[in-house]
Amino acid sequence: MTVIKLISIISIVLASVSYQSKVLADDPIKQVETKSTQLVDQKILKNVEKILDYNLSLLTETSQDFSYPEKSVRNTFLNNDSIARKKAVNSSNIHYNKSTVKILNAEEKVNGRIATITIDAHEILYLANASYDSLAPSTSEEIAKYEFKFKKNGNSYKLISTKKIDPFKDSIAVSRVNPINLSPTVEYDGSLNKENNNNKEIEKEYSTRSSIAYLNKSAVVAYAYKYWSSYNPAFRSFKSDCTNFVSQALLSGGWMQINGDRTANSSWWYNWLLQSYTWAGAQNFFNFTKTKNRGYLAGYFSNLSPGDVLQADWERDGSIDHTMIVTKKDYYGNIYLTYHSSNVKDRPIKDILAKNPNAAYYGWMLHLGYVY
Repeated sequence: MTVIKLISIISIVLASVSYQSKVLADDPIKQVETKSTQLVDQKILKNVEKILDYNLSLLTETSQDFSYPEKSVRNTFLNNDSIARKKAVNSSNIHYNKSTVKILNAEEKVNGRIATITIDAHEILYLANASYDSLAPSTSEEIAKYEFKFKKNGNSYKLISTKKIDPFKDSIAVSRVNPINLSPTVEYDGSLNKENNNNKEIEKEYSTRSSIAYLNKSAVVAYAYKYWSSYNPAFRSFKSDCTNFVSQALLSGGWMQINGDRTANSSWWYNWLLQSYTWAGAQNFFNFTKTKNRGYLAGYFSNLSPGDVLQADWERDGSIDHTMIVTKKDYYGNIYLTYHSSNVKDRPIKDILAKNPNAAYYGWMLHLGYVY
């Protein structure tokens, strides 16, 4: 079967899919295998789309019926976290009432009897509470990447494994010398007051300067919405792009760059050749924000507002791994996060907590005016 014919079949099965068969030019064996192999048929490709639809629909009030021969593969793919996530989201007056999935791109590689298809999908969850809460977003969206592996069985291919490619960890250069010893941001527990010494610790390291600058949080949010699913060509992008994305948004909102040693916690800058560690490293960004007093650490998630920043330590090892922007806050005080790696818009904090229950979170209530 020719590559052209393959592309034609996949275009029919996956509407609007740009499907590219990528082969290493210096490996003639793989070239022959790709051109001569009977690749994944229409039925299997349709089921790939069904799996994605079904997986996302489990988070909604109207989950779809699903039947697929390889149930064990499907169950592995789902990781059984959808029910917990749905329960957590519903407990905070948030409900996903429906979902849609659109395949953006699919790329295939064949190695012997194994065919691997990597898919980029635009997943949309619709929030029911948007109909009665004008502060809530109407959708929560993600550009998700999945990998499906098939094994040749006779004249067809059988699905043998599935996984979501989820690049949460921030692999940009990170300082891990001084673990965080401050109280994390948590959910409000109903108490009237919460003793929080975070700000006192920050102020110990703060030295007054004469220059004053201002942060426009609305501009930060606007930038996040503009580039949540893409990359600003004026900046470099990274495989783990979360902190780089947040730094760009804050620069757009008015954060002043501070020149200095690239590795120093007191500098924050970007130029045509390099950037400071604090620009693109999650832990380094935390260190800069703390050292330069760009904000206070929040006691509760509900203390945060659109334009503020939330960071996560996934393993609770005292080192920050991920950085997000608060882009919405609804009537009930629920915050919604937008970020890169994966590329996500308006994910409810409850959903993130359910998916990462053992993580520690640190929310920055950023100053509207600050000295530098």
